[in-house]
Amino acid sequence: CCLFLHSVVQMEIQRLEAQLEAAADSRRFDLAQQLQQQIDEKRRDLGIAVSAEDATFRDLEEKIGIARAKRDFATAACLQEELQRKQQASTSSSASQHMDMDPRCQNITEEMMFRAQLKLRAEPPGEILLASAPVDDLNGNLTLGPANSLLEAMGCKRGPAGDAEDAFNSRLMRNGEKWFTGWKGKVIGAMQCRQGERIDFVAIKGGPMCDKERKFLLSKYFYAQCTNFGQFDMKVCIVLVEDLEELRSWLKNPTEAADLLKEAQQILEKVEDDLTSMENVCARSMQIEREEIKAAMQKLDDRSKNLARRERCMDDFRGKVRSKRVDLDGTASLRVLSPGDVSGLKDKLVALETLQQDAKAHFTVRSTEPAAVAAEPRIADEARTEHETVQT
Repeated sequence: CCLFLHSVVQMEIQRLEAQLEAAADSRRFDLAQQLQQQIDEKRRDLGIAVSAEDATFRDLEEKIGIARAKRDFATAACLQEELQRKQQASTSSSASQHMDMDPRCQNITEEMMFRAQLKLRAEPPGEILLASAPVDDLNGNLTLGPANSLLEAMGCKRGPAGDAEDAFNSRLMRNGEKWFTGWKGKVIGAMQCRQGERIDFVAIKGGPMCDKERKFLLSKYFYAQCTNFGQFDMKVCIVLVEDLEELRSWLKNPTEAADLLKEAQQILEKVEDDLTSMENVCARSMQIEREEIKAAMQKLDDRSKNLARRERCMDDFRGKVRSKRVDLDGTASLRVLSPGDVSGLKDKLVALETLQQDAKAHFTVRSTEPAAVAAEPRIADEARTEHETVQT
């Protein structure tokens, strides 16, 4: 029930703000003042009445606006420094933060708002309206008038920012009224009159009043007003520029920033794809190298085992040959050989020939290494020497 009443009051405020804009356009200032009072009362009913601290801030902002309108820039600068000091020391929330606390804004996120603006920036602009701009910058250079002239030369209509001779804003400030409420009514009214159409609100950087207007344009509450609290797509593009030169640059190529961002994203995606391809190629190459290294290590291990096996075989044959040498030396040391020794010597000769054949067969068939082949003649020579000794 409370949410329903809250929604009803909000809709009533929107209706009054639209009427306020219409009254301002028709220069019915008495009616505009009455409508503004009704809006303030409705906001107090919603519990959005400003605190004494917020009222002090608004009073300073109005004084800054009046001083700038009178081109008293020294006073405006002093007041602005005072306002900044008070704002830095303050812990209270601003009016736009109060509006963002509307329960219907809970489903609206910063990411949602950012993506909506990014999408709009990539598309050609619609109707361009100057929503916020200072009469002149802190250096005293005219800003609002030249900006209006620049847009009018392109066929754009007068936006909510008005002009330096705007009787409505001037009267609000002279009477100490809240100009911000009137400005919000003009902005929301301009948006509602073009419901469903693309609009580009331009906001040029200025003093505290312009900062407040910019903050409202970027608030969740304004996004909710433009999308009926998230039910429709965002059609209002907020274009924030620093000065007239940046405005001229944007008007020449409204999608330049989005195009550059898109180009950068495409290049980054290409680099990422190339990196992925390189990683895949490197992964396959490294896998092949690992397999080759593993195979080479296996071959080296097999060769090492083969060498060890051949060393054992050579030691075995060397032991057998040494045993035969001892036996033959013992036989040759006898001074006289009897006929009975013939059969024993023949047996020894056969054993030596068998040993010779075994050595040749082992080192020739089982070994293919050059070192093993080179060892065969030496073994054969040793066996042949023993054979000749036996014959002698």
